[in-house]
Amino acid sequence: MDGMVTADRLFNGTRNVIIPDGFTEFIEWYYGDDTQADGYACVLKAEGDEKAALYKWLDLLDEFLKGLDYEPIGTIEQLKKLEEYRRKHK
Repeated sequence: MDGMVTADRLFNGTRNVIIPDGFTEFIEWYYGDDTQADGYACVLKAEGDEKAALYKWLDLLDEFLKGLDYEPIGTIEQLKKLEEYRRKHK
């Protein structure tokens, strides 16, 4: 099921979501796997661990957004730097 459809149901039709329509299908196409209930589950199955899957999911979201002529949300390198900073400053 597409993330937009699910989120729309959760937000009672307000469509206040960040996941663009068609992203789940993009993930299914990318991996050649339409057996999962959602896009993240598909990425998790392919990547094997949750951290790697989250980074890959964000990479795929950026790629999809760029394909729609939107700005990407950020790079994995930026996220890794943020994680490293947080570890150093606990």
